[in-house]
Amino acid sequence: MVYDNLKQLQARRDNYEERFNSQTELKLTPINRILAIYIVEVSQHLRKEFYREFVFFVLMYRRALNSIGWEAKASLLQRPRIKESIEFCETENGEYMPEISNDFITELLPEYQKEYNLSRFKVIGEEDSQMKNAIILTMHFCNWLNYHKYTFSRLVLNPEESL
Repeated sequence: MVYDNLKQLQARRDNYEERFNSQTELKLTPINRILAIYIVEVSQHLRKEFYREFVFFVLMYRRALNSIGWEAKASLLQRPRIKESIEFCETENGEYMPEISNDFITELLPEYQKEYNLSRFKVIGEEDSQMKNAIILTMHFCNWLNYHKYTFSRLVLNPEESL
């Protein structure tokens, strides 16, 4: 789904026009599309060597959202979770995307990394310094979402914790 949105964006067949929710003033763009926009915008500033790791990170965040997004949203809204038959990223906008960031970093990303051969990765991986890079990337991503009016949430590093 993200790849299809990437192809559309890169072919310029599809413009960046996004609708807003008149009550919240947040964009109503589905998450799969948001992720494609993020990849397109940020990749322009990346070295070619890091691009693969960056896309891996984004796709693993998507996987985490589809895994626990409905549960996180229900918890935040203090409602019982309803079993959904569609992927979270398919229909939901970015409002709740940052809500999974702690679980993503502490539990899901390390679990996902074990499934892939990341031996050629230099920035994101299982080493402590590489996990710190993933934390910084997560923070950048969530603040990018806030800046572009996909969410109200912002992530801030706790100054008492060392990087």
